[in-house]
Amino acid sequence: MGRRKIRFNLLYLILSFILAIFLWFYVMGIQDPTISETFYGVKVTVVGEDTLYQNNGFTVMSNVDNSTVNVRLSGKRSVILKVNPQDIYVEADLSRIARAGTASLNCTVVPPDSTLTVENLSDIRVQIDVDALITAQIPVKLEYQTELTENEIVGTTSVSPETITVRGAESELSGISYALVSPENTVTASYYDELPFTFVDSSMEPVETSYTTSVSNRVKVTIPILEKKTLPLEVHIAEGGGLLRENVDVEISPNRITIAGEKSVVEGMNSLVLKDVDLSALTKSSSSTEDIVLDDGLVNISGVNTATVKISLLNVSEKTMIVPASQISIINAPQGFDVTVQESDLQLVIWGGNSLISVVKNTNINFIVDLTGVSDSGEYSLDVKVSFRDLTATPRVVGSYKVTVVVEPTPPEETE
Repeated sequence: MGRRKIRFNLLYLILSFILAIFLWFYVMGIQDPTISETFYGVKVTVVGEDTLYQNNGFTVMSNVDNSTVNVRLSGKRSVILKVNPQDIYVEADLSRIARAGTASLNCTVVPPDSTLTVENLSDIRVQIDVDALITAQIPVKLEYQTELTENEIVGTTSVSPETITVRGAESELSGISYALVSPENTVTASYYDELPFTFVDSSMEPVETSYTTSVSNRVKVTIPILEKKTLPLEVHIAEGGGLLRENVDVEISPNRITIAGEKSVVEGMNSLVLKDVDLSALTKSSSSTEDIVLDDGLVNISGVNTATVKISLLNVSEKTMIVPASQISIINAPQGFDVTVQESDLQLVIWGGNSLISVVKNTNINFIVDLTGVSDSGEYSLDVKVSFRDLTATPRVVGSYKVTVVVEPTPPEETE
């Protein structure tokens, strides 16, 4: 009897299990009850960013691309079971934001099935930070370290561009003081390169610029290392007018200055020429103030921009020479006429350095009278052109000279 009871209980359990399964399928398949379920990490689609800028000049300072929310849906169980988080459309419209700052924005939720209801719609919000979008000019600041010899200095440094045009959130840009650019290594020679820059505040601390863009991202940097050199000041002397270099004394004050330039340039420099002096135009001692002009790339580090140049005449004199008229040459005389010089001699005054004047003789002097334009007999006062020959330098002729010439027809030849 005990065995029969055990078999009965077992049969009863099996029948109960089958009945329970049947009832579950009946309830689930036929009745399909309404249930609720929360879907986590539903992606938010952000729209209206362009309109936000067009209407208010605002920019978004939040990482809206990765925003997610939790959505609780209710509906028939059979429908709920088919829903995945990516099937739910959640939208945040930024164009509804009217003020800068942090906005708590209600989202629009569209379930994948119209029979589903969003239970927590009022709680589905995203936090959006917005700020005024502005453009600014940030000055470039150059910082560097050098290792130089005693004879080297840093020339005029430069950066290009000198300012960086940036566009971004006003609150972010307000913290930027400079675009800092700096060579990576110590500068020991002239440095030319294009370098990236870092935005820093007034304390030279880096500024985070997640929402700032710049027109350029590199800066041309020039750090010239110049070599100093002390050079004498000079004038170029051109001999002439009866004067040789030995006939002038040149005094320049200051007589030297210190400059700096690229090593390859200053190595070949031995002096600085202030001006050219043409002795043929010099009649007396003179003094002048001359600007000290340097070629591009050179720097005057003496602090002196002008020099006084005094030129004094030395060992010069005049000499009067009596030259017979027979040394006068007549050129371009009219045909059929005889020409006679009335003067018996000329007193010629010459001027120049003593060493030159002392060696001039009558035989070194040429007198020429040009009768071009004379075509008839008569008495004429004509200029005398003076020149010299067989001298290493030419003395200066003092004054001008004329002679009187008589032009007469040539008498006919006598016939026997």
